[in-house]
Amino acid sequence: MDNIYHFDHESESIYNQVHRYITERYKIYFNELSLSYEIAPMTDMLQIHEMNENSLLIELDQAGIKISREKFINYLKSYRKI
Repeated sequence: MDNIYHFDHESESIYNQVHRYITERYKIYFNELSLSYEIAPMTDMLQIHEMNENSLLIELDQAGIKISREKFINYLKSYRKI
């Protein structure tokens, strides 16, 4: 992901907030065979599961990060970590 999503300065844009929150807690992978996103918690990166976007949106909302589904999908599409 770091190859795709860059920012040169600290900003409080919604994308930067989401990026910081997710990268502190999860590794997200794009499975090119199934064309789906997979997620693993940083605490146990061997535990990879198909990502439930709704659950992650709810978690972000509970953390005070308000992002629309459309912006969240845009963020994910920039996230092609292998």
